[in-house]
Amino acid sequence: MATLGNPGISYKTHYARLGHAAQNLIPRFLQEVLLYYENPKNIDYSCKKNYQLICRLKSSDWTKIKDAVNKGSYQDFDIPLIYTILRNIHYTTLEPTNGWDSKIDPQPHQMKTGDDLERCRRRRNKIIHRGNTEVSDQELHDYFDEFGAIASRLQIICNKKNNEFVLEVEDLRICSMDEDTERKYLEEIEEWRCRSLEYEKHISQLKEHLLGMGISDQQENENAVFIKALKETTCIEGNTVTLQCIVSGSKYIAEWLKNDEEILYGRKVRQECLSDIIDDIHVQVYKLVISESTDEDSGTYTLKLGSKTSSCVLSITERIPSLIKLRKYQEELAEIAVTGQNTIICVGTNAGKTYVAYHIIEDHLIKYPEGKVVFINKTNVLLEQQYSRACKVFKDLNFQGKIYKWDASLEGECEPFPSIVRRVTLFFCTPKSLCNHLDEKSKNKIPMDLFTLIVLDECHHVVRRNPFNEIMNYYRRHKFESESSMTPQVLGLTASPGTNRADDGFSAVQHLKCLMANMDVSKLSVVRKYEQELLNYSSTPTKVKIRSTERQHDPVEGILFKAIKNVESVFTNRKVTSFLMQDSLETRTLLSALESPPLDKRVTRYVQWISETKRKTESVMLKDADVPRLIHICLRHLELYVECLEMNSLLEIENVTELLTDSYGLFSYESQQASTIQEREIIEALKDVTTCLREIRHSVESNPDVNEIIKTLLQEYEILNDDSRFLVFVKTRASAKALAKRLPDCLKATHLTGGTKSKDKAGLHIDEQLEVMGRFREGEHLCIVATSVACEGLDIPQCNLMIRYKFRVDEISSYQMRGRIRDKGGREVILASSEDFERETKNILRQFYMKNAIEQVIDLDLTAHIAIAERGIYASEVQGRLLQQRQSDSKTIGAFTVNCKFCGKPIADGQFIRNIKRKITIIFDKTILTRIRREPLKKITKFDTIKKTERVFGNICGHNWGVILVYQQCDFVAISKDKVNFFDKFSKDLVKFKKWPEFPYRIDEVSDEEVQRYLSQ
Repeated sequence: MATLGNPGISYKTHYARLGHAAQNLIPRFLQEVLLYYENPKNIDYSCKKNYQLICRLKSSDWTKIKDAVNKGSYQDFDIPLIYTILRNIHYTTLEPTNGWDSKIDPQPHQMKTGDDLERCRRRRNKIIHRGNTEVSDQELHDYFDEFGAIASRLQIICNKKNNEFVLEVEDLRICSMDEDTERKYLEEIEEWRCRSLEYEKHISQLKEHLLGMGISDQQENENAVFIKALKETTCIEGNTVTLQCIVSGSKYIAEWLKNDEEILYGRKVRQECLSDIIDDIHVQVYKLVISESTDEDSGTYTLKLGSKTSSCVLSITERIPSLIKLRKYQEELAEIAVTGQNTIICVGTNAGKTYVAYHIIEDHLIKYPEGKVVFINKTNVLLEQQYSRACKVFKDLNFQGKIYKWDASLEGECEPFPSIVRRVTLFFCTPKSLCNHLDEKSKNKIPMDLFTLIVLDECHHVVRRNPFNEIMNYYRRHKFESESSMTPQVLGLTASPGTNRADDGFSAVQHLKCLMANMDVSKLSVVRKYEQELLNYSSTPTKVKIRSTERQHDPVEGILFKAIKNVESVFTNRKVTSFLMQDSLETRTLLSALESPPLDKRVTRYVQWISETKRKTESVMLKDADVPRLIHICLRHLELYVECLEMNSLLEIENVTELLTDSYGLFSYESQQASTIQEREIIEALKDVTTCLREIRHSVESNPDVNEIIKTLLQEYEILNDDSRFLVFVKTRASAKALAKRLPDCLKATHLTGGTKSKDKAGLHIDEQLEVMGRFREGEHLCIVATSVACEGLDIPQCNLMIRYKFRVDEISSYQMRGRIRDKGGREVILASSEDFERETKNILRQFYMKNAIEQVIDLDLTAHIAIAERGIYASEVQGRLLQQRQSDSKTIGAFTVNCKFCGKPIADGQFIRNIKRKITIIFDKTILTRIRREPLKKITKFDTIKKTERVFGNICGHNWGVILVYQQCDFVAISKDKVNFFDKFSKDLVKFKKWPEFPYRIDEVSDEEVQRYLSQ
């Protein structure tokens, strides 16, 4: 045995220590660093996406990478491999101070992670390649001092506790080492040194050989990697079939085989190869195109590229007469999809996209009798419309009970979701319903490959965090992570893919490519060949612009402006000022905001100022029991008065007084628990404003814009009488309901709005929405005043007039609203301000960009581009999930309190907060039921085995906190993020977050056992 400092120590023992550090200890540290940056499950994909790694890594390296994926660990990775991977994948993020592979060693003051990577690589090479094996005491100390410094920095990155890495270095520096251990380490070092020298010699000989042939080592690596392999394909006889795969690396001479025999090319069968460089990756697309396919073309096809192969089975089926007769332009739209390829059918409204989709579904089910199709739509109204059509088209399937529309409100009371999906052939649901059951944590989870075809109606929503794109997120996870080779075909339907508010044509093209990558689509389906026929069946409505007119004399505005001024004066009274003069950053920030409200109360900036100032007020709620509550209720009154100003500009004084009366009822109840005279005075002032407006209601001039709408509708009604169908679009539910009441009786007008989650009570339940649409089609209603819920997909063939009333929209909604006019000779009327017309001009320009983007993209072969882009999207999503998991793992339980948003009164401690089904936050404490007042909802709603029965108000403060949910026979208070705030228990700071996943504390799922204990209490 020998220890450091022993006079009899062998200098070779020092070398053994260094060798062990270089080949075992430091690599283990760097394995942890690599684990921090890259998930082992995705390392194979990340490396294959990087062209430099494809070129540089040896076959033994790829074996280690595949083992890492299987083991979920980097335990076999050495320093050179880790350095190469991190250098190329995180080239910019981890770049050393002097750059990669600099001639100058990193200096002591240069302490970036990239500097330490360079140090580790260089020290390892220096130790392994030493000519002599004797190391002096001083050399050993110098090496281990440097290793200790590196370890201290790396352990911070890897979140190691208790100085873990540094202690391992020190232990190796001074530990006892017997002769056998020393001999073992020295033999390993010699083996590594010889192997390294042999490899360098081999590389040198190879370079000389290549130079002799006139080839340098900078040329492309011949190691082909399949990015997208051949896919099993089924096609109906007579159609053209394209088999294709995408390969990274340099171009090969492709050899195509059918049933292991060489293919003879000619007019019927040809091969193609396209080359491209995408994100510095050389990509080849190899295609085999078979025209006018017959049953004889069925078989196993193989593509050989050197020693690499990819195979698939092609099945040609007999053409069966279709149930759905299409026009020529509709057949053109279906051409790509019926070959089994993903595509987006992009054609204007009223072109019959849904019937084209049904034809594709029929074709798909003929080829795959055991196939399963899911049809996705955004709203329940549209879903019901598509479902009803499908039942009429596919009568046999409907008779067999093979068509089903999912109703999320019945979950728990009907057959389980997975059971229904497996039983039926054509399944209709919303994107969120499908996502909920694709989630790995769902009790009723289904696999993505249960479906063979996914139809996404209004697929322009497949962007960002939209539930449509969540579906494609699960699709990508299945495609790149699952061992199953089966991925469903994807079919998108849209009239307007949009531009993402592009200001030029290039940006519009980029947005369209992004949408296609999100959907794994490389080809758009558009009408070109039969464009004239499409024009014969389409109609372009006449656009009429009417400029908004203000009342000549408007006393309502004057009264409301005076009320706003009175409320703002509270911010300068002595009590409020005294509180705001406290020496804290939060109060000073609030004081600054309250001193500078925007002068014009009708602009959007004033509404934003109110919202921002409310949030600042909520951050100081715990600093005083009275003043923050007073400021907050003043700001809520300002919100109400601004809403009344908007209602007055849109409608009549009666609608303003109705809004004020409803709000006074809520505020007056709160004032019973008011703790200051000023708060009661503010609420009494609201009562005075309401009374004043009621007194003058008969003398106020009616709204000239409303009169213009009525005049326009009646003029059209005189022509068509009961054959008229009119749509009026407005911004809010309250204005939709109020305007419908204001229209003449002969129009039999009603309103159509979304669900009932909004704070206004004009929302309609799904059953009511469907009833309104049915009556509109039958002529019981001739006019619908609707919010944006009606702007997409509604099929109303008779609709001959659409009015958009002071409703600012983007280019997609503008196009979709115009598309509701199905009658030839119909009109689109826009009644708006000058600013709104400027916005509409931008919409028209963006629609022009959108049309040009489609024209450009359909002429491009984007197969390779989309494949690379899709992998990039997937890699980004993986990183996002890893980050979210790290954040979740670092969360603590219960270190917060729940307080009333409006007054700061305590509601519950964080230890009592739980989740139900990971999406509903409840208070798991029965004592809360003694501190609340309940108010029954007008309609009890059900969803996912849960019933929503009552609204909840605090007994002490009178403010709304949330609702009562009945779950497993237990009453729970479900808190609403819009009604409560969260404060750190120790710092008393407001916890700021936008969405629940961003909440910094852990909230556990309530278990069935806890629910049973709760029930028995």
